[in-house]
Amino acid sequence: MFAEDLFLINCFIDFFLLYCTKKILKKETTKKRLLLGAILGGSFVVFSYYYDFFLLKIIISILICLVSFGFNSKLDFIKTTSSFYLTSFSLAGITTFILNIFSFTEFPYFLFFVTTIICFIILTFVTKVYKTEKKQQIEDIEIELFNKKKKIKALRDTGNLTGAIIAEYKAIKELLPEEFCENYEKDDEYYSLIGKYKFNIIPAQTISGTELLLALPMGEEKIAISRNKLSNNGRFQAII
Repeated sequence: MFAEDLFLINCFIDFFLLYCTKKILKKETTKKRLLLGAILGGSFVVFSYYYDFFLLKIIISILICLVSFGFNSKLDFIKTTSSFYLTSFSLAGITTFILNIFSFTEFPYFLFFVTTIICFIILTFVTKVYKTEKKQQIEDIEIELFNKKKKIKALRDTGNLTGAIIAEYKAIKELLPEEFCENYEKDDEYYSLIGKYKFNIIPAQTISGTELLLALPMGEEKIAISRNKLSNNGRFQAII
């Protein structure tokens, strides 16, 4: 019965930790994948009770994150794994605190539920406080130019006073005429094409400073083209 109890308790704990990670990062995954990750974690705890290897613990924790959330990019994977560890450490800290306060010699099983609820409340609160990244709202938008369409990520920024959607050149290059792209990449040689393709010129303030941007009409909107990256971490390619 000991192995069964150890397995079930750790499955519950791992599922909770993975669920917290999902909520904190707003990751898209299924409960089935979280459950598979929890089962992998519970199975390993039973195994490690008899055969304990530190390196194997690291490998299994990485596998748990891969099973539960998949792999999108290196940066995303590091962020997900780090959050999983942070949640684990938070739960361990709260558990230790309760043990010391109430002087339990053994940890009653029912308190696992209490500590997980407390941990979830604390992590949710901390996330809401620190995840107010300037209240940045990133959303998918569709750009349509010259009868071609592309979806990109855009930051909704109240500081954008240009009256246009500012998009990175590299993000929408495939939508632009080849003749224009060839000349635009040669710096000043594209000005002769402004009238041909009905560009306007508008000033804009970006993270790189003030730029004069070329803008094209897109229905009632305007799409302004920026040579520079609009996001340091690549989370979005346009500003609306």
